[in-house]
Amino acid sequence: MLDSSSQPATLPTSSDTPLDSCEAIVFQNQGYQFALPLAAVLRIVQRSAIALSQNPIDLEHRHSSYPILLFENQPIRFIDISRHLLQPGLSESDRPLSPKLGSVHPLVMIAQTRNGELIGIPMSHPPEVIKLPLQEIMLLPPFYRSQIANLASHAVLMPCAEQSLILLLDLQALL
Repeated sequence: MLDSSSQPATLPTSSDTPLDSCEAIVFQNQGYQFALPLAAVLRIVQRSAIALSQNPIDLEHRHSSYPILLFENQPIRFIDISRHLLQPGLSESDRPLSPKLGSVHPLVMIAQTRNGELIGIPMSHPPEVIKLPLQEIMLLPPFYRSQIANLASHAVLMPCAEQSLILLLDLQALL
């Protein structure tokens, strides 16, 4: 289990020192590699750590397509990236976002958006923590962004890696 609080992202203390890399969590989904800054990822947990709310008020909403899920008693939005990638032409209201708790993804990455909302992203394999070279970040062309359901607007080119293109996941695009 990874916990970002035990591995804080470090920034240079001197303004003369260039920031040349960023630690990120890298994971695969539908043949693509995605990355999130280490600071945005709270934890990687077993799927069993995510539970349906048993609050009587929440139970009334269980029949909806958005059941109330909890992680450590905090509401969490569970978003399966593969559903976005498999159906990029659908509007947000047409995309099925309700979780299938019996899914084949045994791990969930708990991330936090800029406005503090918790997002659970299912993963089938443990992610890696790597340093991304900031000088290799590039803007993705609009055509490519539309092919990946606008989940990333930037990518990092890692020429020496097995899979050289790492997409910088935009958490706001998931919402």
